[in-house]
Amino acid sequence: MTPQELETWLLRLPNDIYKANEEAIKAEEEFQKVKAEYEDSLDSEYLKGKASGENMTVKELESMARQVTREKRLAVIIQEAKMKSLKNKADKLKTGFAACQSAIKLRVSELQSIGG
Repeated sequence: MTPQELETWLLRLPNDIYKANEEAIKAEEEFQKVKAEYEDSLDSEYLKGKASGENMTVKELESMARQVTREKRLAVIIQEAKMKSLKNKADKLKTGFAACQSAIKLRVSELQSIGG
């Protein structure tokens, strides 16, 4: 990597890291919201089933509630995957930034050792 490329990276990466962290935070908030909605729906369906089917077992009630809330569960899974992906992107950018800093420190040491 040339010195100009390193400089460009170092100037751009902090902003990219900030944006990636913001996106990850928003995705986590959305995940928590979707997860809470799913859990509320699951509980609600369980209680509705319990009220209408007094002879149903706990396993049957849970199964019925999971069936009814299947789409919300899929939304939770999708949102969790999105959140993890954005967190990984932010971590990757942080690692890249640290690598650039290390490369610069190494080059400075090399230049100092040869008298530059």
